Amino acid sequence: MQQQSAMKKLNFHILCTRQLDDALISKASLSNIHIDTASFIETVPVNNKAITEQIRALSLEHITAVFTSMNAADAVINQLAVKPAWQICSLGGITKEHLLHFFGKDAIIATAKNATALC
Repeated sequence: MQQQSAMKKLNFHILCTRQLDDALISKASLSNIHIDTASFIETVPVNNKAITEQIRALSLEHITAVFTSMNAADAVINQLAVKPAWQICSLGGITKEHLLHFFGKDAIIATAKNATALC
């Protein structure tokens, strides 16, 4: 019993390498989990006219688009003036959430935990 009581009092300190929602950090603190966030990698979208034109041209076609990162999803979504009639394959988690927000649940035809499983 004494060992179980000691385990409940343990505090965990986690370093996350990307930003997290404040609500998640607050919820974790209620379970004695302290989360620090520090971004070590900065992803900057490519600002290239040819790529933008290609994305906009593809938006007029019925394609299956595969997204393996939230940053890729956001970069493409930011180039679209209207929601295309695409079928979407996506990683789960935050990538899927960003795609759901723009494309809607009916567009998502497949999800997986990693890119290998998505194939």
